[in-house]
Formats: sequence, C-alpha cells, structure tokens
Amino acid sequence: VETTKWYFGILAGLDFSTNPPTILANGSMTVDQGCSAISNSVGAILFYTDGEKVWNQNHAIMPNGTGLFGDQTPSQSSVIIRKPGSQTLYYVFTVQGVGQSAGVCYSIVDMSLSGGTGSVTIKNAPLYANPCTEAITATKHCNGNDFWILTHDLNSANFRAHLLTSAGV
Repeated sequence: VETTKWYFGILAGLDFSTNPPTILANGSMTVDQGCSAISNSVGAILFYTDGEKVWNQNHAIMPNGTGLFGDQTPSQSSVIIRKPGSQTLYYVFTVQGVGQSAGVCYSIVDMSLSGGTGSVTIKNAPLYANPCTEAITATKHCNGNDFWILTHDLNSANFRAHLLTSAGV
C-alpha cells in the first residue's frame, strides 16, 4: 500500500489503486530520472522526492526539505523507507550522480510535524562517504521487519548493504 501512488517526471504521477492506474496531474516535481514517493497505510500520498527536495502531500516543499545530497541525474537518486516500528518516521536515502562525492546519505522525515504534513528533521547524515554509482535500492529483511539498503561503489566490484532496524541504520 505504501507504493500506491507514484510521482515522477514532469509534474506527473500514477495512482495504482485503480485498474488501470489513474493519471495524477497534480505533482510539483520536475525530474528527468530517479525519484521516489511513499504513501500511508491506506494508499494516500505522504511525500515524494527527487533526491534534492521533498514535497508533502499538498505538493508543497516540506520544512527543511531542500538541499538533500541526492541528485536529479542518477537512474535512482533516492529510496524512502518507513523506520521499522515507527508510524511517523521515514528515512530518505540518497545518492548523487557520477563524479559527485557525497556518497550515500540519509535524511529523516517526521510526519507528526507541521500539522501531519511532515518536516525533514535530520538532513544529509553520511552513511558511506565514498562515491557510489547512480543507483540505490532496498529490500525487506527476511525477518519481515527490517530493511537492507543496497548501493554499489563507483569504479569497483563492491556492493554495500546497510541495515535499517527500529534502532536506526
């Protein structure tokens, strides 16, 4: 259900709660490549990001929601994961384009703030400082609660797996 609504491209979106999906034309983001979005437990959009900015469900920039160390050029600039055990805290993991040096960072969105529309409370916390490729993904841990966040080092055969639990990264 958290993947019900997607916002991407030039002010575009899709609602997968219908068959076929419903076109959403109310987004505020303009991005050529990687971006991510997350919905709540009933499929309503919470927020979305291009890796640099975070828009809330009203399609306005969240408080402290600019200047994330993602980038609009990676094939996948960000991934959003709800913190295990929390109903209000979300991690936004970001990577930059090739040649950028921020590595893998995370920011935290607290949906209990700003009247329930969320605020970025922690921004650009470094997870891994070396340059990585233009891709990031996540998958659920076999315990059914935690998540693995996966990245690939630039110019290397090294892949990195970072574990997100109820205690954090």
